Amino acid sequence: MGLEGTYDLAVETPFGPQQAALTLSADGGAIGGRLQGSGWESELSDVEAQGHDVSFRARIKTPMGRIKAQIAATVTGDQLTGTATMPLGSARIRGTRRSADESRA
Repeated sequence: MGLEGTYDLAVETPFGPQQAALTLSADGGAIGGRLQGSGWESELSDVEAQGHDVSFRARIKTPMGRIKAQIAATVTGDQLTGTATMPLGSARIRGTRRSADESRA
């Protein structure tokens, strides 16, 4: 199973737990996608993928405004675990890939 799909994320931030959705897609062998939170969306940049590992940058919305985050994660089956590194510190990320039916909803 590849990295592609939509993952429902729980992010443990310095501002408390946050929910987000990460969509990874393949286009001609390159991985891209977007990260969405409550009231914001960011295209992924500097995406690198190797095996079950993926890393990328995104601009996320916080109570302090939009900031850049570097995310590194590993996908095992339908589970994603990783870390977001931001100017304000780091946050642990956990996620579950949506089923094909849930992704179309």
